[in-house]
Amino acid sequence: MGFRHNLLALQIAHQRTSEILESISDAFYALDTAWRFTYINRRAEALWRRDRKALLYSDYVWQIKSVLSEGERAIQAL
Repeated sequence: MGFRHNLLALQIAHQRTSEILESISDAFYALDTAWRFTYINRRAEALWRRDRKALLYSDYVWQIKSVLSEGERAIQAL
């Protein structure tokens, strides 16, 4: 059971998580502690019109910060 069992369980969990994040209609992304993208779903990729492979582990978040801030202000105004 050991290592192989744990690895398989981790792979299944990763697949399920990816399927969920790809199926939602909202843009979703995750950042690491250095503010680099570690995950970008299809909706975010389409919204930003950028290839997610090019964005992963980049600091593009600083280039779109003003767009995100405008969205946050719009939500707060509701």
